[in-house]
Amino acid sequence: MKSLSFLPVLLPTIHTFLIAFIPLVSLETNAQNANHRSLETEKSITIVRTEIPPTIDGTLDDEVWSQATVISDFLQSKPLEGAEPTERTEIYLLYDDNMLYIGGRFWDSEPERIAAGTLRHRWNRLGDDDRIAVVLSPYNDQRSGYKFETNANGVKHEAIYQNVSQNLPAWDTIWDAASSINEEGWVTEMAIPFKSISFDSNNNAWGMNFSRAVRRKNEEITWVSRNRTYNPSITGQHGFYK
Repeated sequence: MKSLSFLPVLLPTIHTFLIAFIPLVSLETNAQNANHRSLETEKSITIVRTEIPPTIDGTLDDEVWSQATVISDFLQSKPLEGAEPTERTEIYLLYDDNMLYIGGRFWDSEPERIAAGTLRHRWNRLGDDDRIAVVLSPYNDQRSGYKFETNANGVKHEAIYQNVSQNLPAWDTIWDAASSINEEGWVTEMAIPFKSISFDSNNNAWGMNFSRAVRRKNEEITWVSRNRTYNPSITGQHGFYK
């Protein structure tokens, strides 16, 4: 992990789970409603504080990850919204005074077919690679936010949302990511400095979402989605537990 030095940041302290009300998703047909889960749901998490930061090396083998908040209730957003994903996904979350830490484990039944052609930082997108995208909406205003994404090579791409339908991909900020491929799929680790984003320390709930792409299947696996998409208006909520 690159050496980063930042002053401590005052973060909100939350001692109970926060509830996110996700709008009802109307699936296209009655048959789809019968065969697939509705995405009308409440999703929230509380992120665990750590005194020992993980090493961002793309292995997820630090003991501290065993203490992390885990998200595993993903569903397809594409090609069939609300269907069970074909591949298993887990996200791990920690924070300390300076950083938000995000780990991801992406099981793949054919790891040799993981798409990872992008080898260097791209200002616009990660091409046609398998990737994980993280949407943060610190003000939880359903309009503004940030996107951080990486692939199985640990290549970074970031963007700032100008509104829910447009983001500025040329935005550039400091953060760290590392990934690796193994016999079960691929894993990633991210460290996002709180100094790299804008937020209100008095706000007790942030919006957050995660979306994984499996390119060879044209499949998008998302925590919260609506109309097969995700943005700062379509998130669960998270708080920081001290």
